[in-house]
This record gives sequence, structure tokens and C-alpha cells, in this order.
Amino acid sequence: MRTITFYSYKGGVGRSLALSNVAIRLSEYNKKVCVLDFDLEAPGLQFKFKNYSKQAKIEKGIVDYIHKFSCEGIVPNTIKEYSVTLNPANKVFEPINFISAGNIETQDYWKKLSMIKWSDMFYSEEAQGVNFFLDLKNKIKKEFNPDFLLIDSRTGITDIAGITLRVLAEEVVVFAANNQENIFGSKKIIKNLLDESNSLFGETPKVNFVLTRLPFTDTPNDKGKEILILNKRKEEFKKYLGLKEFDISIIHSDRRLEEDERALIGYDYEEKGVSISKDYLNLFDILTKNFILPEEIEIFRNKRNAEKEFNKSKEEEDVSKKIQHLDKAIDLDSTKFEYFLQRAFIYFGLKNYEKAIHDFKIVLELDPNDWYANANLGTIYRILRNNDQLSLDYCNKAIEIDPSNSYSYLGKYFLFKRQERLNDAESILTFFLENINANDDRVLNSRADFYRSRGENKKAYSDIYKAIEINSNDSMYFGTLAEIYSSENKEEEFYLNLNIALSKGIKTKELNTAKDVYEKYKNEERFINMMIKYGLDIEEIYIDSSE
Repeated sequence: MRTITFYSYKGGVGRSLALSNVAIRLSEYNKKVCVLDFDLEAPGLQFKFKNYSKQAKIEKGIVDYIHKFSCEGIVPNTIKEYSVTLNPANKVFEPINFISAGNIETQDYWKKLSMIKWSDMFYSEEAQGVNFFLDLKNKIKKEFNPDFLLIDSRTGITDIAGITLRVLAEEVVVFAANNQENIFGSKKIIKNLLDESNSLFGETPKVNFVLTRLPFTDTPNDKGKEILILNKRKEEFKKYLGLKEFDISIIHSDRRLEEDERALIGYDYEEKGVSISKDYLNLFDILTKNFILPEEIEIFRNKRNAEKEFNKSKEEEDVSKKIQHLDKAIDLDSTKFEYFLQRAFIYFGLKNYEKAIHDFKIVLELDPNDWYANANLGTIYRILRNNDQLSLDYCNKAIEIDPSNSYSYLGKYFLFKRQERLNDAESILTFFLENINANDDRVLNSRADFYRSRGENKKAYSDIYKAIEINSNDSMYFGTLAEIYSSENKEEEFYLNLNIALSKGIKTKELNTAKDVYEKYKNEERFINMMIKYGLDIEEIYIDSSE
């Protein structure tokens, strides 16, 4: 476990944002990361992880953990219960274990913080503060086993900063804006850190210095000014610290961050060549040198290029080219189920069911709890009519994973209907509407069509009117209403609603599901002219469909 503390003498220099960017990049490299918010008087590091979701609301944090020891004399048995897991939007990346300062929205947090006896912990005759925090570090290593522990330190020269800099850190990143106050404090801190006589364990931490908030250098003249500033600061630090060399990294200012501080490491920013992203990447490379292997870098590059191909596939309109981009993405990174899922969906649309099944099954190998892959496998096996039990099993699994999604229930309904298990077909739709969602327009439409086929038109009208009220933009619902009118020989109402359905874009494959209704109109001039008007092939309505 490599422990790195992010520190600044003054606030407002981008320290916390830099930490979050480094943490996110490590997550993208599939490194296990633990982040500790030790900026106790000005906490809020969690707000920097906007593309990550918390599994649970923050209830407790490091202040609660320390308060337990300082005020109750109890060393908690675990640190895990004082943490939450931050899950990345991209499931391929590693989750981040986050130990927050605490629940800062409550008065209890600030009360506990004010009660902590820092002086007694470190300066009383039987002070156990150092051992307490070493035990904390061991707990983090044992319970999370992270590759990196990143600590956001309090500003200034304080006991709390001393804990993060002296007791916990193997490496320190010092951030400073380019002004006298920041430089003065940074020089004092760095000199203190490099002084072996101040070391608690016989070793001084590695120190990195980052100059922040420098304006972008768009012209050669501006670049020259930046070089002069850097050289001046380097000579200043070398002289003060008595060093032959002193390296300085830069993080430029970015006007977007004045409105909304957010991570600027990631595929999108790198692809667009955002300058400040390059600054964070340079810092990342410095901090991870010798800790990330060349093969890990290669894997990450492949993942990044795979993501580019995936994004190209989403932008491409030509189906064959979509598949080509997805093929490349999968060749580069076969661990991401979204690539297989997207390709399976395309093959499904092309009725290449063999390849669709292959890809959906790989999705389930990578993520067994993907309801969508289960539901679509259920649909495909129903269409193929070669394994109804397998179709039913996949639909049931999809329902088990996500009981609220009607797609899986409709899959079972169409299977039962085709098997002429009509009571079961009706029951599955009624169960969903009565127990899951009474306002699902797709299920209401299907039940309306079912009631029409059984001559229960009063019930059919009730369901279809409700479906149209919920969603009046779906062409299929007006088609269903037209079909109900037809069953009662209400020809004008039939043609009126069929015309609405056609004007809203209903397709012949949707009319095909009720081809028994349209048989009597097959030779009617009015019907033929209506189909011609909307450019539909009448014969497609009457073909046998396995779906």
C-alpha cells in the first residue's frame, strides 16, 4: 500500500481536485484505491466524485472514528463501517473505498470534531495518538488492501496536518499558488519534512511540489514568462532547502473550474486535448512511477482505444460499420459487457439470432445479473421455437433480477399465448398491472389485444383507452384500438384510428400481430389506398411470422 498525502499551506489551490483526479485515474487502471478525507474543518471531498455513486449515504467518517478513541477511550474494531464505496459509472473500473470526514450535514459532526482532544492524544504523559493512527493505517491495509491510500490533508501547520504528513504518509504532494504567502508556507513545510531529525521512523517522505493556478500559455511570449517563473521558484527552493535539484510540476488554471469543480481526467478530456487534463496526467505519472507496470499501461491503453471504438459505433449510422467498430473494441478489451451487449442488440435487429445468442451469453458471463440480456435471450428462444423451457427460464431470471420491468413479463405473455396457455397469458399481465405497475402502457396494450382476441371488448376498450391516455404518441395503441373497432364491425372508427396509427408511424410487422383482423380488408380499395399512401407493403401484413 502506497500512502500519499495531498497538502497545501493555504486553501483554494486545487489540492482536493488533484487528489480526486489521481484517484479516478488509478481506478481506471483497476488499482484498488482508498481515499481518506482528513480536511476536517473544510470537508467535502465526496463532491469531487460526481461520476461515482455511493452505495450508501455517508453516516459516519474519520471524525466519528477518532472521537470514539479521544472521548470514549475506545479503539473501534474496524474502519470499514466508517466508510462507503464509490462505484464508477463505468463498471469496468475499480470502485473506490472512501473514508469521509463524516456526515457533515448534521450538527453532531461539528460537535464531535470540537470535542476531540488533539493535545491529549499527542502531548499528554501517556499519549497514544501516534499508535492510534498507525493502527488506523494497518486497519485500512488489512480491511481494504488498497494499492494506494490517498489522504486529503488539512491546510496550515497543525496537529491534524502533522498526522497526515508525518505519521501516515510515505509520499507528500505540496500544492501552492504562485504568491508570497503560499510559497513561504510551502518552503517551511518542505524543509521540515526533509529534515531527518524530525522523522518519527527514521525515514523522510518523498516530497513533490506543484505550482497551481498558473494561466494557460497560449503564445511563445506567455510560455517564456512561465519558464521564468518556474526557474525563479526552482532557484528559490534549492537555495532555501540546500538542494542541488528541485522539480516543480504545474497545474494550470481552468475557467470551467470556477463554475463547477470536477474531475478532468478521463477519455473525453484526453480525446479533446484539454490542457489541464495533461497537467493532472503528468502529476499522475510522477506519483505512480515504478508502481504501475508496463503491461498495466498497455492494458489501460487498449481499454482507452476500445472505448474510442465503442463511441464511434454509437455515432455511426451504417450497421456494418457499427459492427466493425464494436469488433475492434472487443478485440482490444473483452472484459466490458457493454460492447457485447451493443453488438448482440444489433445482431438481434438483423435477425442473426445465432450471433446474438453468443454475445448475450458472454454478457451474462461478465455480468450474470444483467436483466436485459436474460430477457432478450428469452425472446430469441421464443422466436426460434426450439426451446420454450429455456425461453421461460431466461424470462423468469430477468424478472428475478428486475421485477419492475415489464419487458420480461411480456416475454412470458407472448410465450404462453403462442402455447395457447391463455389463462396463464392473461394472469401474467394482470399480475403485473395489479402488483407492479398499473400504469404500464405496453402491458395495458397487450392485455387490450388479448381481450379483443377473446371477444371481451368492454375490458379491451378500458385497457386501450388508459394506455392511450398514458402515452398518446405510440402508434401501436391506435392500431389496437382500430382492431377492437373492427371486431365490432365499426368500420369508420376502424379506419379513423388506423389512419392515426399510420400517421404516427406504425409498421407492417406490428399490424402482422393481428393479421386475422386485416384479412377481411385485404381486397378493400380503401384499405389498399391507405397502405399505398403511407408506403407500406400490404403483403408483409399477412406473412407468417415466428415472432
